[in-house]
Amino acid sequence: MLAKHESLFLPSRFKEPRFFNRENYEIYWNLYANLFYTAKANTLIGEGSISYSESEFALLSAKRIRKHFPKIKIIFIARDPVTRLESSYREMHNSGSDWGIRCPGSIEKALISMPNMLNDTKYWEILTIYESYFPKEQLLVIFQEELKQNPKMVLEHCCQFLDISSQDLDTMLIKDKNQGEAKYYDTIEFREARQSKEFSRAVSKINVSVQNQFLPGLNMRQVFGKKGINWSEGAKKQVVESLGQQPFTFLSKYGKAPLLWNKYLQFID
Repeated sequence: MLAKHESLFLPSRFKEPRFFNRENYEIYWNLYANLFYTAKANTLIGEGSISYSESEFALLSAKRIRKHFPKIKIIFIARDPVTRLESSYREMHNSGSDWGIRCPGSIEKALISMPNMLNDTKYWEILTIYESYFPKEQLLVIFQEELKQNPKMVLEHCCQFLDISSQDLDTMLIKDKNQGEAKYYDTIEFREARQSKEFSRAVSKINVSVQNQFLPGLNMRQVFGKKGINWSEGAKKQVVESLGQQPFTFLSKYGKAPLLWNKYLQFID
């Protein structure tokens, strides 16, 4: 939505360049700069790499961003920890093989084998890192639940934060899309077929987006659809033991009630 504002430029062809967490990132500076080549004069430029707020890269990214853009303004979007974990779980199934990741079938096993799913949900730790490198007035935290309920209000808040006009908000609004329902996972048959190293090696050479064009017709990939994630008691216990009361402390810091994150509240209860 912000990309539609006349005073902002975000590269539409490459939303997440993941530049500041790359190894030897500075040798790619010209490639990164070229993403903003068509930006008009006197417009704010930005991008949306989620990796900068991943636990593995937050400290490294914050240091590098501050080095090059000390006056930058950064917007973080927080959401119910449970829905974030569900989204991460779906994404690991959908495109994990592009990153050499084979996500387990159950979310309980996924949380064990991929601990970063939980670490990336510790917003308070990640924000503390950024607060140590940037003044608080350069950081804005918004909440996805409020963005869905009242996008115009949240968008106006963002415009005020960026010091740009909020007169044309109606033209910036985008109809909500549930992308999680459209993500794919391997069927049992496909998982069994992957046990063959030769088969798995051959398939891994095909980009996931291409796989999703023909594998569903062969009953090897299916969409999650509206089917909910099966949270076992063991999986819930892992989440609560890892996050504890911190999500509610985080909400309180920004003047939000625990009920905003109702799914996690139900895990605690």
